[in-house]
Amino acid sequence: MKTDIINMERDYPTVDQAKARILSAVPAARRRGVKCIKIIHGYGSSGVGGAIGQALPGFLAARQSQGFIKDYAVGADFSAHRDPGVRLTRLYPELKQDSDYKSGNPGITMIML
Repeated sequence: MKTDIINMERDYPTVDQAKARILSAVPAARRRGVKCIKIIHGYGSSGVGGAIGQALPGFLAARQSQGFIKDYAVGADFSAHRDPGVRLTRLYPELKQDSDYKSGNPGITMIML
């Protein structure tokens, strides 16, 4: 499965910059036949989760309800024991080979196109 990776840890964008980056990355990825985008946003230095990681679930839920993306999974739910990880890997078994699958990595988010 074609997967793009957006590493937000490289340049530490604001939440608004991260959202804008995702909004432009999705159509570009779709045109190239990409089915999944992995966002690496890190967990944040506060110990309670970074601002981007906290903002993404609501932002992505709204994009999903608009039909902009098919589905998403925050890192903690990207596993064989939690939904949406279970649902996503049933639809896309190749996701089980991702290095963060089952790890519960709160520093990533998976977006399905």
